[in-house]
Amino acid sequence: MRDLVHLVACLTGFEGEFIWDCSKPEGQPRRCLDTSKAERLFGFRAKIPAEEGLRRMIEWYNRSVATCRGTPRPLNRKCWQARAR
Repeated sequence: MRDLVHLVACLTGFEGEFIWDCSKPEGQPRRCLDTSKAERLFGFRAKIPAEEGLRRMIEWYNRSVATCRGTPRPLNRKCWQARAR
């Protein structure tokens, strides 16, 4: 979870502080998604890695939602441009 949080923060340009509540249960230390049922029932098969999907979603957000809502600036692109190299 920590890796995902930091990845999303990097891709969006979030520079705030994360506060982890250590009094809460941590849950499973690791979870691996089995998509075989989705593939069998719906023909779904992931075609891009999660990081690329997040990057594309942020690009979509910057093109559509941010401009509709009058967001003063798009989400940060500096980090994912550097990571793509």
